[in-house]
Amino acid sequence: MNEMRRRFLAAGATGAAAIVCGVDILGCSSGPAALVQPPTGPNPTPLPPTCGDLTEPNIEGPFFLPGSPERANLRVPGLPGVPVRLVGRVLAEDCSPLPASLLDFWQANDDGAYDDDGFDLRGHQFTDEDGAFRLETILPGHYLNGDTFRPAHIHVKAGGQGSLVLTTQLYFEGDPYNEGDPFIHPSLVITLKDAPDGVKEGTFDFVLTRA
Repeated sequence: MNEMRRRFLAAGATGAAAIVCGVDILGCSSGPAALVQPPTGPNPTPLPPTCGDLTEPNIEGPFFLPGSPERANLRVPGLPGVPVRLVGRVLAEDCSPLPASLLDFWQANDDGAYDDDGFDLRGHQFTDEDGAFRLETILPGHYLNGDTFRPAHIHVKAGGQGSLVLTTQLYFEGDPYNEGDPFIHPSLVITLKDAPDGVKEGTFDFVLTRA
């Protein structure tokens, strides 16, 4: 009877040590720790891909108008301003493309004024089967916001199939009014480079939250 009791207590002590080591494996260098090591194998389950942080929201502002025309080119003949092309994709958090996503853009003209009576420099489009988009427009001008000018920015509403609608703004590297702007986020700043056709071109991917 005493021998059976001794074996039972010894087994219980071993199990208790294994549980403690399971809580903090780094604190166990030998003995029962081997009982709680994670299984290994030639084909571990890979982690899902990630596309980084979700695109940050930004204020809508007072100049949004619903009902913009469907078009990817906001430039019209005779429109002054530096031509700009933005390309990119609309993605979910797992990097999968969101085809047929809505992108609704609006912005100020070269003088920093919005068209409140019509749809100049306003338009919406839908991404292709790869979630890709392409916007042809101009570099927006600056306008006063209180005592200082707002940096050049393009407003956008982005919504994918089964995703939440995001309202944000896109900014441009090197703008003299970026520093000190109360709304800008570094993650929303785009670098523009000279494209072969003379257009300033930048890339931006929208990462949206699935509903």
